[in-house]
Amino acid sequence: MNSKKKEICRTIDSLALGYGKGRLTCFLGDPEAIYDVIPADMVVNAMIATITAHANQTFSETIYHVGSSVSNPLKFTTIQRCGYLYDDMNTEKLRRAVKGSGEEDNMFYFDPTIIDWDEYFQHIHLPGVVNREFK
Repeated sequence: MNSKKKEICRTIDSLALGYGKGRLTCFLGDPEAIYDVIPADMVVNAMIATITAHANQTFSETIYHVGSSVSNPLKFTTIQRCGYLYDDMNTEKLRRAVKGSGEEDNMFYFDPTIIDWDEYFQHIHLPGVVNREFK
């Protein structure tokens, strides 16, 4: 893998790629473990919403964690099954502040409760990895 491809390979992709290329024949993990996974576009949308929410403030100590572990848990077994065939109230407050703000509400949506993990991995994420890495 050239250095440019290494830069764009995300953590969860390395598992899928290793398995797909036959380099990873097993992955030990707690089947009931909860993984804190979030698509990058939702993180970027949360960042943009944060900038907007704090635009008139000169200083803010608010920390946001955009994740899925509390609002839409992803177990290792779901990742494993798809391979085969957060508790941050600040972020929730930000979602509520953005909700109903008009066009931006739909444009910068970052609520992980809407993610259908089976659909996401089988029809969005893994096909994208395959298209990018198995050219």
